[in-house]
Amino acid sequence: MSSEHRGSQLAARFRATLDQAAAQERARLDAARQRRERGQAERVRVLGDLAAFAQALGHFQCKTAKDGAVTWSFSGAQLTFRPKGDADRIELVSDGLQGEPALRWQHELGRWVLVEGFKAGGERQRLLFDEGLEALMQRVFSLRPAAEGEVAEPEPQATLEEAVPGGRTRTL
Repeated sequence: MSSEHRGSQLAARFRATLDQAAAQERARLDAARQRRERGQAERVRVLGDLAAFAQALGHFQCKTAKDGAVTWSFSGAQLTFRPKGDADRIELVSDGLQGEPALRWQHELGRWVLVEGFKAGGERQRLLFDEGLEALMQRVFSLRPAAEGEVAEPEPQATLEEAVPGGRTRTL
């Protein structure tokens, strides 16, 4: 007599199906966790990059809040990059912006994009460090970069007469 019970082969096949489904669910959850962790790390990194960008401009005030939000101020205008959600989104807050634009980490591209127009129904995406940041600078601060290859005129330096009261000079 066989030690197998009736239906044991069918039960084994169902168990294999259930085991496979459980493994797939674990893999899906693990991939989602890794994606969230990567998004969080990239968000911290890009907020640091945005703070460094403002400092490199030299004329902007830049503040970083405890929650990681970065605020740029220049000539009465302000733009805040505020973390939103738990991973890969950054809300943009400014009087100069319409339609709730945001920054979103595109996992497939490995790049940040500026997403505009999703409230109006026609979403437009621009790579942040290609066209996106330039568009924000124009819209919020009314700034345009010098054309490539164009050298900005240096700020005038004070003449010796202006720098030294009475225009006195020394010879050695």
